[in-house]
Amino acid sequence: MAYSLEDKLVVAISSSALFDFSQEHSIFLNDGIDAFRAYQIQNRHRAPKPGAAFPFIKRLLHLNKIFPEQAPVEVIILSRNDPQAGLRMMDALRYYGLDITRTLFRSGEAPYPYMKAFNACLYLTTKRDEVRTAIQLGYPAGHVLPCPAIDGLDDTQLRIAFDFDGVIVDDEAEAKYANGGLPLVLLS
Repeated sequence: MAYSLEDKLVVAISSSALFDFSQEHSIFLNDGIDAFRAYQIQNRHRAPKPGAAFPFIKRLLHLNKIFPEQAPVEVIILSRNDPQAGLRMMDALRYYGLDITRTLFRSGEAPYPYMKAFNACLYLTTKRDEVRTAIQLGYPAGHVLPCPAIDGLDDTQLRIAFDFDGVIVDDEAEAKYANGGLPLVLLS
């Protein structure tokens, strides 16, 4: 039986951010959807390599082990991918021990419009253009830099850094701080 997502931190992620599907994507681009599907079926029980966001998601889900009564985190795969690839991903989730049970495969269509149905507060993907489009349509999205996943097997510490130096958002607050900060006002 499904449980409510109301009191959870729900993060949606694309399949290409969670797993390294660069070879599969190349097959899709060069040989078409039929070759891509055939490859996914032939390799269903061969787990794909972890993708750029894999270590982050693994550690985020670890919060559920630290707080088992609350199980505060839910990760959902929202993917443009084909359902045949979805079967392979479900096998990979079990292989890697990731507690992700909710998935949506859209066969080429944008997945982020389903964020509200899943109560997701963030959509993560390695596709910069998809992030821009999602944000323009009012969906909170984040760009995961496509890079090799480096994951210490025993490292469960979740580390998050926010960089607000004008690269991501306006740096007005930092400029004020650098120029002596805000004037101190005493109220009597």
